[in-house]
Amino acid sequence: MAVRASCGCVATIAGWTLLQKTRWVHGIAFQAWDRLGWSAHPAELWMRMRDRRGPLNALVLTAAYLLLALAGVLAIGDVLGFGRPWIGGPLVDFLLVANMASFIWRATLRFAFTAREYGWREAGWAVLRIPLTNIIAIIAGRRALFAYLRTFAGHAPQWDKTDHHAHPAALEMLERAA
Repeated sequence: MAVRASCGCVATIAGWTLLQKTRWVHGIAFQAWDRLGWSAHPAELWMRMRDRRGPLNALVLTAAYLLLALAGVLAIGDVLGFGRPWIGGPLVDFLLVANMASFIWRATLRFAFTAREYGWREAGWAVLRIPLTNIIAIIAGRRALFAYLRTFAGHAPQWDKTDHHAHPAALEMLERAA
């Protein structure tokens, strides 16, 4: 089975990815928080904050996509003659430029590293999959939160298992041998 999304198995891989991401966010962010708590040591605090960023990422991504949709609706309203309901200042303009520069930087690095390992075609697909990975992160964060909240009602944590048929590097070796 191919692991790359360009091979036509996006729905299956997205489903496995969603299950695995949900399990990671639920286990690392919520259950570990519940069991281990927070420490005052700076290095440990940094590592735990890094490990537990999944729920915050889901919230930020949700807000970003909602604001993007709202900006689209407002732009259409402006084109149709309804006027702009607000005008951003220099700070808003700076933040928009900084965010776009950060996104371009991230997409460029994603392209470069994927191209180095899998070629330029797969690198192009990797950049195009960015919205899909963001949506998976949002859905997984929501699923993990509700799974965690069910534990407060006395339910045992439920861990969705995923099938692991082959590592991408092993598949690459099989493709080269064929």
